[in-house]
Amino acid sequence: MRNNAKIPDIFHLYNLVAASFQCLVYTNNPVVFNFIN
Repeated sequence: MRNNAKIPDIFHLYNLVAASFQCLVYTNNPVVFNFIN
């Protein structure tokens, strides 16, 4: 039961990290493209 309680926390943390990383990439992408072009 303890491991079952930990698994959603790990997934929640992974989703938070993935969402913040995705947000970082999407906000930096136009800047990078403008700099290259």
